[in-house]
Amino acid sequence: VRQRAMRKRVADAAKKAFRKGSSSRQRRDDEDEQMPPPPPSQYEIWRTKFASFKPTPERWMYFSDNEKAARYLSVIRFHNLRRFVARPEDAHYDVVREFMVGLMLSEGPTSVVNGVEVSFRPHDINRHYHLGNIPEHQDALLPMLEWKKDDPRFFEIEHTLCLGYNFEYKGKNPGTIFKTSFSQEAMVWRLFLQGRMFYTTNFKECTRQHQLVLFCLLTKKKFDIGKAIYREILEVRKELRTKSPNSLLFPSLITALCRNAEVPMIGQVHQRFPSIK
Repeated sequence: VRQRAMRKRVADAAKKAFRKGSSSRQRRDDEDEQMPPPPPSQYEIWRTKFASFKPTPERWMYFSDNEKAARYLSVIRFHNLRRFVARPEDAHYDVVREFMVGLMLSEGPTSVVNGVEVSFRPHDINRHYHLGNIPEHQDALLPMLEWKKDDPRFFEIEHTLCLGYNFEYKGKNPGTIFKTSFSQEAMVWRLFLQGRMFYTTNFKECTRQHQLVLFCLLTKKKFDIGKAIYREILEVRKELRTKSPNSLLFPSLITALCRNAEVPMIGQVHQRFPSIK
């Protein structure tokens, strides 16, 4: 009888402890359900933002045999742009988005894409386009970038790009030239460079920095194209942190840089590129 009573007391104590533990576990589960989810990481924030970005239109040049094409060919030969104006390589949009996420999380001239570090330094860009590196003392663009926006030397640039026309200042930023004021040759080059060297979502206006690049290109002044694109990428990183553009950055170039760095190419491939004849 005493043994049965002892076994009963032990069983009752075990049941009571089990009920007490179950209730505490239930309370903990309820508290976990009521807790807010952890905030998303910076990687998740930028990845979500770039998921809706559309590709930047990239163009290439197709020449017919006439006098007008000869003017463009002379500029291409002087700056050695045969590879630059050729048809862009196929772009992997998912890889480009990963590059842009890594770009925003980095402060240097590299971006981590799928665990691989990708460099976008000027010599890497020049190597892709088969261009030479221009020494700083021979780069005509560098001293121009130091000009102030109201520098009178800009009148020469405006006269060259607009051929003496009455150019219009319709933009919000002082010094921007409206697209209808450009000469035909300057307009063709500007349209081509959008997406290849210029990152812009405003196709109606041309900023001072882009005017300088066009001026050096048309007047056959030597400048480092790799450095110009590199500065544009750094400017894009700064701009994306304060504004909200909605287009991907140089898709074919970024894809080529990632391929050279042996990044796994997994994602959507785009193969349609408009041409400028």
